Amino acid sequence: MKLFLIIVLAGMALFADPGEDLHTAARRGQLAEVKKLLEAGAPLEWKNQYGSTPLFMAVFNRHAEVALLLLEKGANPNVTDTFYKSSLIDGALQKQLTEVVKAVLAKGVTLTGRQLNMTVGMGNAALLQAALQHKFTPAELEGALKAAITVKKDDMAAVLRKAGAPEPKIEKVAAETLATYAGEYASQTIPVPIKILHEDGQLKIQAEGQQAAPLSADSATEFSFAPANLKVTFKKDGFTLNQNGQNMEFVRKGMLPPAKKTDMAVLNKYVGEYGSTEVPLKLDVTAVDGIMYVQGTGQPKFAMAAESDTVFTLAAVNGKLTFDGAGAIKLEQNGRTLTFTKVAK
Repeated sequence: MKLFLIIVLAGMALFADPGEDLHTAARRGQLAEVKKLLEAGAPLEWKNQYGSTPLFMAVFNRHAEVALLLLEKGANPNVTDTFYKSSLIDGALQKQLTEVVKAVLAKGVTLTGRQLNMTVGMGNAALLQAALQHKFTPAELEGALKAAITVKKDDMAAVLRKAGAPEPKIEKVAAETLATYAGEYASQTIPVPIKILHEDGQLKIQAEGQQAAPLSADSATEFSFAPANLKVTFKKDGFTLNQNGQNMEFVRKGMLPPAKKTDMAVLNKYVGEYGSTEVPLKLDVTAVDGIMYVQGTGQPKFAMAAESDTVFTLAAVNGKLTFDGAGAIKLEQNGRTLTFTKVAK
């Protein structure tokens, strides 16, 4: 028996994947193990099923030393995963890994005005200085300075002015006009109530469960919050919210038409938890008073609009769910299709 166990364990070692081992060590931040695997010739660019490399995992788990070592060894910094479609540089900025940002930019990775604005919103002057290694256009620098002024981050504004950012034109809107926009708003496309606040001559926007964000006036009806790439355009009894190119319509609370309801006998067949072999995400499907709700792992709950007894949509995230009646869901979003099956209880 002992001999048999030795043979089995030896066979397991023979089939070890050094690329996967490097990926795991980088994700865990095991610097000594990463060095050992690199010395043994482990491939730098090994990818998991979502396109994530060891460098990508080190960055997204905030292991700066490991990330810097992998970059030094020649790891490719131009990586975007296929699940969240997030780039390596976005991760380095979001995790505020200043030295990693410097190293990545030194390898020729470029930044966008959106990423610069996002950095301003973080309030980390050292990180902003690192981002400014990239050569931004005067318009991008001006937009970032406007964002810093809007969120009252004087230290960030000072860094941008030193970098040559032109002074932005700050639109002045009468307090009487701003007061007409204040109130509570709701949308058919996204089940998150939003408040527009008017405080000390400035508008602020606040989604339920989040902090209020100051809005900068671009005109008498158009306002923006550059750190989140958010624009608000007011019109009679509502506004259009644009974020990252996606439009969502809001009207004053109480003005929404009644939602289309589905027979609960139909919805109850779909209620349950669903999993997928394609992505590390679970969907929790519930139903209340003729409305279906779907909640993904770590995400808010969304009300779905019924297109039929089997097809439900959520325009805010360009998503569509199709139920096959046999315990499976087809999720279509942004040109991608995933299959989920009901988890047996």
